[in-house]
Amino acid sequence: TPDADILSNSETPQAKAMAWSLDDRTKYNIEVPVRVGVRYALATLYYATNGDKWLNNTNWKSGHECLWNGVYCDLDANNIVSVTILNLVTNNLDGSIPEEIGYIESLQRIELGSNQLVGPIPQTFSILYELRTLSVSDNQLSGEIGANIDGLTKLTNLDLASNRFRGHVPHGLGGIPTLSYVRLSNNRFTGAFPTSFISLNNLHTLLID
Repeated sequence: TPDADILSNSETPQAKAMAWSLDDRTKYNIEVPVRVGVRYALATLYYATNGDKWLNNTNWKSGHECLWNGVYCDLDANNIVSVTILNLVTNNLDGSIPEEIGYIESLQRIELGSNQLVGPIPQTFSILYELRTLSVSDNQLSGEIGANIDGLTKLTNLDLASNRFRGHVPHGLGGIPTLSYVRLSNNRFTGAFPTSFISLNNLHTLLID
């Protein structure tokens, strides 16, 4: 986080993750900047969502991050291991999604459905340009979607159902040609549904209410 005030408060998830990260770098001799950042971001999620009480937190905060429950990795074009999937469905996550997750630029799938997540989708998700799947259904997420998603040009699956999202469904979603599955039902959206969805030639499932 760029906010120094957040890091200066030892009770914030970011400050707890930073303290852990400083010790972690020494313990595991991790010097690759990208890995340090990714581990910090994941640790922030852990602290922000009461990770000690997750149903399964196997290996979290110890050893290689690719061995942490729900974290999956691939080799990129430069043979560098990158975190590509975060799948913590039905795992008793209780809290908000920290903006730091949006800085794990290699993420292709985020699956956090059926938890107790609250608050908005982080604005930093707008820069997850490799993201194909965003599934956060059956939580208590709220706020407006805005431009947090409509710039994700590789997105194929979007599931925001059964939350407390409000406002208009963004017109920009209709400009993501790769979208094939969209589930927006059981929210608090208002206004007319965007006509831009007509141009989504790959869309085979659209669930709204």
